[in-house]
Amino acid sequence: MKVIVLLIVSLIISMSVPATALTDLEMILGKETIPEKAKLAIQLAQVRVATAKYHVVEQAIADGYVSLGECVENPPIGAMGVHFIKWDLLNDSVLDITNPELLVYEPTEHGLRLVAAEWMIRTASLPPGTHPKLFGVPMKGPMPEHVPGMGEHFDLHAWVWKKNPSGTFEDWNPRVKCNENQE
Repeated sequence: MKVIVLLIVSLIISMSVPATALTDLEMILGKETIPEKAKLAIQLAQVRVATAKYHVVEQAIADGYVSLGECVENPPIGAMGVHFIKWDLLNDSVLDITNPELLVYEPTEHGLRLVAAEWMIRTASLPPGTHPKLFGVPMKGPMPEHVPGMGEHFDLHAWVWKKNPSGTFEDWNPRVKCNENQE
């Protein structure tokens, strides 16, 4: 009975999640079980729900996110976008999928468009030798400090608002452009 319920829940979730999310699940998890794939699909949906209000960048600013400056790109691999960080979340040393430390925006002719969420945790806040995971995925790092105050850290992007053909959790998205006039 439990297996049937899990299959039904998984089927419902798979119909309510974009097909690209399931493709990414297969790329990330390979031959994992349907319940594990369903769990990741649910977690990514939770991120979308938690960050939906930040499509309006002014709401992100009102909630304490501040811009780190210019759009980050790495031609020809792709770009990330303009990062907005909430220092209070980085300083609390807690990884919570519904409270990303950073929001990532792509410049467009109509302003900034939310494309991704990013989680970050300082290595100094972790036990030595720890390599954190989020969504069952190892975070990237340790990475050097990008801006003053950030410190050496681990981070993980989730492209929940703009498909990344390189994968949901890859750093660079070839579909993101820093200059809205780029093809």
